Amino acid sequence: MMEETVPEAQEKPEGMQGEDDNDTGKESEDSYVFVYHERSPTPTQSEDHSESDPTPKTSEQESGQAADSQVTATLEVTSQANEDDNASSGMSEVTSSSVRQRRSSRALEISERAERKRLEVERKRREREEQLRLEKEQQDRLDRMTEELEQEQLRRVEEIRVRKQQEEKEKQRQEQERARKMLMEQQALERARQQQEEHRRKLQEIQRRKQQEELERTELERQRQKEQERLEAEERLRLLEMAAEEREEYQRKKREREEQARQEAEERRLKEEEEAKAIMAEAHRQAQLLAKQAAALEQQLQFNRGLLRESVGMDQTQGVSRPWVFSYFEFLELLGLPLPVEGE
Repeated sequence: MMEETVPEAQEKPEGMQGEDDNDTGKESEDSYVFVYHERSPTPTQSEDHSESDPTPKTSEQESGQAADSQVTATLEVTSQANEDDNASSGMSEVTSSSVRQRRSSRALEISERAERKRLEVERKRREREEQLRLEKEQQDRLDRMTEELEQEQLRRVEEIRVRKQQEEKEKQRQEQERARKMLMEQQALERARQQQEEHRRKLQEIQRRKQQEELERTELERQRQKEQERLEAEERLRLLEMAAEEREEYQRKKREREEQARQEAEERRLKEEEEAKAIMAEAHRQAQLLAKQAAALEQQLQFNRGLLRESVGMDQTQGVSRPWVFSYFEFLELLGLPLPVEGE
């Protein structure tokens, strides 16, 4: 029996060697096909066994027979080799066909496996590309969110800066307005004081004039009395020289003149007293009005000073804005509640 071994090499399609190298979990395999040939006895061998002569021969015959046997053996070997070659060529054709089929099947399997590997590689490539795309999109979203957050922070910082700037401007405006109001109030208070002083000076002037008029009136009255006494003395002399009827007529006219002068003097006195009373009443009224205005201005000035100190204290200690402080104290005024003043 003869054994023939035919190795079948694994073939790989072009372009797939790199993919097969990456597949470390699989090993390349070599297929072996074993073909067995049976040798049947040739006719020559049968004849040799049947023609062998067991009788003894001479040495010459033996030498000739040995040469013939050698030639015969050579012929038998050559004939057997030829038969073996013919049988081997026939079996080789069958084996080659089987090998080709196996190789074709193996190549198809390798091709399918390569295709599967290619599809798997393609799938993994697409998955990697999709993963990279998703990562890029996520990174882009993170970048956009970061940029938007930074812009939002910058916007808030800008809003805070603008708001602080506006609050500072409003604070300065309120301080200027408050300073202007305080200045106006101080000026009004000063005007009220000046008016009060002017009114007091006028009252003093009125009293001085009244006293002067009283002195002048007293002096005139003294002079009038003196003149009256002189006239009476002259009149008495004339009366002594007059007749009785003429004297009576003169005295009657004199009494009428005196009564008329008295009435005129009384009316003049009453009129002067009324005028003086009116002047004094108006002066007192103006004085009281000016005093009330001065007191109100002084109270308002003290209130504004206390309000300023209170607002500064609340702004520094409690962070309360000054507009709220003004609204709070105005609300207290509307409610009629007592306001905090200096010294309380």
